[in-house]
Amino acid sequence: MQGQANHFYRLAKERIPYPTQRYVGEAERLYGILDNQLKDRDYLVGPGKGKYSIADIANFSCRCFGDNPFHIPCCLMQFSPSI
Repeated sequence: MQGQANHFYRLAKERIPYPTQRYVGEAERLYGILDNQLKDRDYLVGPGKGKYSIADIANFSCRCFGDNPFHIPCCLMQFSPSI
């Protein structure tokens, strides 16, 4: 979802409202679920505060931090100076 949000929000040659709203909204929804899951936990799965697992690795991937509203992977950001 984040890839589609990035494409329609930042890279598409023309702004098309429906897919932009659809994918940006879905990316925000999914990150809301992730935030809620991690509210009182250190890791995504496991009892108590959780246990570090492949789920955490897969969700961290090569995400950048800071001014990156859709958590666009750093490896994609290098291809577009407008990001």
